[in-house]
Amino acid sequence: MKAIKIFSILTILALAISGCKVSNLTSSKLVNRTVDKVATKAIYGNYNWASDNLDVATFRNGDPIPEAKTDEEWVQAAKEGKPAWCYLNNDPANGKKYGKLYNWYAVSDPRGLAPQGYRLPTYDDYQNLIKSTGSSAANNRAKQLMKGGKTGYNSKMGGYRTEEGYFKKAGDFGRYWSESKYNETRAHTLYIERTSNTGSVTNLVFANGFSVRCIKE
Repeated sequence: MKAIKIFSILTILALAISGCKVSNLTSSKLVNRTVDKVATKAIYGNYNWASDNLDVATFRNGDPIPEAKTDEEWVQAAKEGKPAWCYLNNDPANGKKYGKLYNWYAVSDPRGLAPQGYRLPTYDDYQNLIKSTGSSAANNRAKQLMKGGKTGYNSKMGGYRTEEGYFKKAGDFGRYWSESKYNETRAHTLYIERTSNTGSVTNLVFANGFSVRCIKE
């Protein structure tokens, strides 16, 4: 009888340990898959820019970032100063190509938006990227920031979402958040527009939905 009890206890312990290993393995795979999404390819100077726009739905600590599926949800999140993300045109198919759009409350959240091993760009990072285009004219830079340009940034031009919740189409616009605050309502952004060949660093209100491109640490 004692032998049966000991065997049962050992069996339970073995299953518990096995369960922990499976759980850890699963977590590791999920983390690796997230990092793979921002695998570094674009390189300029000391910068290792990610090759894709960020496409995560959780903060670095694992907490979920709320998805805003309607204009009302998008606007309300900003009013309350809460993080939110969405797909361009609320279409998940766009996520595969352009990643997600985030408000700045998600970017600035202390739980961390960038995956482990990556960081968010600053105002100075974008200024250095602009310098790498080799052009002093703002309306002569977009080509160098888009696919095939000499900067290697290869902007995905994933459109954006306005503070009112409206979408601007992909292909014409690429807007990217920095982690640098401009004032109490605005943050610095990288602005790229294909039709006018514009590339510049500007500042826009937190309630907008822009892409995020990380830098490998």
